[in-house]
Amino acid sequence: PIREAIHKLSKEGLVTLIPRKGAEVAGISKKMLTDVLRVRMNLEKMAFGLAFENISDSQIKELAELAKAFETSVSSGDILKMTEADENFHFVIYDAADNNKLREILGNLKENMYRYRLEYLRNPEYRALLVSEHYAMVESFKENDLEKGLQTVERHIANQEKAVVEKLKEEEETKKAN
Repeated sequence: PIREAIHKLSKEGLVTLIPRKGAEVAGISKKMLTDVLRVRMNLEKMAFGLAFENISDSQIKELAELAKAFETSVSSGDILKMTEADENFHFVIYDAADNNKLREILGNLKENMYRYRLEYLRNPEYRALLVSEHYAMVESFKENDLEKGLQTVERHIANQEKAVVEKLKEEEETKKAN
């Protein structure tokens, strides 16, 4: 079972297999990041569009509460709480989309996204932006403005890519300097 788990992690790009040595956690590459976030962007926009057709008033209220919970977690500075609050926010949208297969795919993608999300949330400069994007998504549901919501989702994912790419460049420059 352990060997199968390691091979599964390798297929997902999370572990690098080293012949006759074992496995190690894979680094984050710009290509891998871009691939994952492009898929995520399209799936998130699909989920948002479907949710827009189906979302209930109680789900909009829950989203607003979760946007506030995310803001509170940002104020605390606790990365794990921020990650959990961010995921909870997005999963309400997935639930409102009412598409089990899409939710399953996005749930599986969550594992690939986890480390990118952590890198993004580690950068305090982007946290206020994330908070405002969550609130903008809630407002687009309240205002019945699908286009505004889809633009916000796209910006939300693009900002994540930008932040993590910046972090990768910093790490690369640090390695070159040492």
